Amino acid sequence: MANTYTPQTWTDGVSSASAARMGVIETGVQGAWARELNYTQFTANVSVTATTEATANTVVTAGAVTFDGSTAALIHFFAPVARPDTTAAGRVIHIWLYQDGSSIGEIAAVQTTAAASMLVPVSCFRRLTPSSGSRTYSVRASVDVATGLVAGGAGGAGNDVPGFILITRA
Repeated sequence: MANTYTPQTWTDGVSSASAARMGVIETGVQGAWARELNYTQFTANVSVTATTEATANTVVTAGAVTFDGSTAALIHFFAPVARPDTTAAGRVIHIWLYQDGSSIGEIAAVQTTAAASMLVPVSCFRRLTPSSGSRTYSVRASVDVATGLVAGGAGGAGNDVPGFILITRA
């Protein structure tokens, strides 16, 4: 049986929780949701042809988030597949984190070890304390040569799941 939660009760699983404890459980669940500041997903593949950090192709851009200058944030990027050009060994795809249109560093890189198809999932994090004001974060990618790929799909049978950028309170 699945557990079902409503703000008033739990059924099929937590029968020993008193009415007083239900308020604590409910507050904890709401507190967890309050940590998410922005979630933006992408459901289409991004062809990566840019060859420099400054001209990197945009993979996903989060909505603007306003910070107070003292609250730490955790930025999480996920893509089910990242692939550099695979025609020769040593080809690289670089994944960059941008803040307000400027790169703040490389958060991942994938390098081929041989001339062959290489598909790698990417999940990376950056913890930082943004200065006060509205901030916009994006993830961009570049290759050393030729064409790479950062994939995201619609999900479902036989399809990649969506990629995303998630910003939470740290």
